[in-house]
Amino acid sequence: MKHMVASFLRLLRKVIIRTPADDRCVLVFATTAIGDSIMMSSCIRLLGEAGFNIYLVAGKAAVTVLGDHEAIKKTFHYRRGWFRALPMVWPIWKANCSKALVLHVSDSAAWMLASVGAELQSFCGTSLRHQKPNFDVSWIDDSAAPHIAEKHCLVAISALGINIPYTLRNEIFNRSFRNRSCHKSNPKRSAIGLVPGAQNFYKCWPVKNFLQLGIELENRGFEIFILGPSMNPIGFRFYLLDCRELKYLVVVLK
Repeated sequence: MKHMVASFLRLLRKVIIRTPADDRCVLVFATTAIGDSIMMSSCIRLLGEAGFNIYLVAGKAAVTVLGDHEAIKKTFHYRRGWFRALPMVWPIWKANCSKALVLHVSDSAAWMLASVGAELQSFCGTSLRHQKPNFDVSWIDDSAAPHIAEKHCLVAISALGINIPYTLRNEIFNRSFRNRSCHKSNPKRSAIGLVPGAQNFYKCWPVKNFLQLGIELENRGFEIFILGPSMNPIGFRFYLLDCRELKYLVVVLK
C-alpha cells in the first residue's frame, strides 16, 4: 500500500510540477534526535560552502541545532507518521529541489517524502535494502568511512557532485543556546558539548563516564556544555548538577 501511494505521488509530481528543478536546491532530511543532528552539522556546512540552498525537513531537535545555518532557506517541521507527512508533500513539491539527501535512517514516512519530493532519486548513507522495494531510494556505499559525520559528507559529495574538500567539525549553529544557559560562558576557554542521554536507556553511556570525561576535558582547558532535554528518562541532568567536580555550562533543550 505504501509503495502504491509513493508511486502515485511520484507520477502526480511529474504532471503538476513542470518547471525544471533547481540543481542548486537540495532537500536535506534530518529527522533524528539531538545527538545525531549535531553529527550532521559537518555535512550542512559542506553543502553551504558548496553553494547549495538547503530545504531542511527536520524534527524539533534538528531544527534547534541546524536551523540557523545561513544556507538553510526554509525549514519543514517534521513529525513522524504518514498522516502527518502527507500534508507536507505539496509544500515540499513547491520547493522544486533537484535531489533529496537523507542523512540518517528514519521512519517510512520520511523516506516517502524524500522519494516523492525531489526530481531525482533520494540518497541515503546507510544500507536500507528492505526499503528499496517500497521507495525510490539509491544507496551510496559509505562503509569505508570511520565516523558517521564523515559518512554524511561522503554521501553528499557522491550524490551532489561536490568537488571541494571537507573538514569534520561538528557544531551547533543556533547560538541562542548561550542565552539560555545556567551560567555565563568563559570566553577564554574553548567549548565542547556533551550529550549524556538518549531516548532509550540502553543507548546511554554511563553518566559516571561522562563525568570523568568532563573533568579530564576541563583539566585540559575546555569549557563543557551539557546538552539534552529538560526531562530525560534517566535523569542525567539532575545527576550532573549534583557533581561539584565539574564546573560545566548546562544547556537545556525544551
